[in-house]
Amino acid sequence: MTDPRLSPEKQKLRDLLRKTPRHLGQVNEIRLLCSSGVVGRWLFTGVLLLLFSFFGVFGGLVDLFRFSAPGTTKGQVADVYEGNASFVNKTVMVIEFTYDVNQQTYRGFSHKLTGVPGVGTEASIEYNQGNPNISRIDGTNYGLTGPTVSLIMLLFPLATFRAGLLSWVRGLMLRDLLCSGEVGEAIYKRKEATAITINDQTVFRLYYDLTVNGQTREIMVKTHKTDELLDEAVKLMLYDPADEKRFYLMDQIPCKLTMKTPGEWETDSSLTWPVTKLCVALSIIGVGMFKLVQTVITG
Repeated sequence: MTDPRLSPEKQKLRDLLRKTPRHLGQVNEIRLLCSSGVVGRWLFTGVLLLLFSFFGVFGGLVDLFRFSAPGTTKGQVADVYEGNASFVNKTVMVIEFTYDVNQQTYRGFSHKLTGVPGVGTEASIEYNQGNPNISRIDGTNYGLTGPTVSLIMLLFPLATFRAGLLSWVRGLMLRDLLCSGEVGEAIYKRKEATAITINDQTVFRLYYDLTVNGQTREIMVKTHKTDELLDEAVKLMLYDPADEKRFYLMDQIPCKLTMKTPGEWETDSSLTWPVTKLCVALSIIGVGMFKLVQTVITG
């Protein structure tokens, strides 16, 4: 990595990129967007939604909607027994109770970890005024978890969906740079380790100097795949002269694009697989969102 020059192959590519208008094409654009980390993150989002819904983690959201303006009455605890779920090494207890609304007797179930009332205890009951079958003992949860836990757990799929959305935006940026970005030579300066690891590999900050309109910009790239970026002292970089935040190292392009014909980006791979993966990811997210909404509506 001591040679401060581009390899002959990359010099040829640099000159080609600078001299000819560039076109990506719809097929390559879709491949590029699907290869930018979008599919994996959205697939993980859908899996989390399904798992959390299956195990009743989002049940506490029901409490927010169903008991915003509850009716109240008195009832009696009929039975108490261990449920099938546990949190923080504690079993969720199921409390069965009876209560009367408009001279009609109902039977309900609540969930609680600690401070469970005994059988025969009189209890204050909250119920949904539109449907008295939906009820809980005051101070307990209608679902397996309370609203706070459900909202905290909801942050995890929201975070992975946001990461996928940011990857999509970054893919759109790369698409623009491939078609209209300037081409420059980024000179490697140094690297710094971060506290983040991916697949047991440390993520590093790599710093490069890029000359834009006679001025030097310091460019920072984060990656755990350092081998592909530290093999040469100079790297080709696509950048936007008007926005220092818009740049991309050519060696980091997620799908293997080549330019065999002047001005035309090409890839040898089929479009079928990335589109299939994207459809599967979106389908799982859709099913997960359906289960989440179903949990809120039906409890």
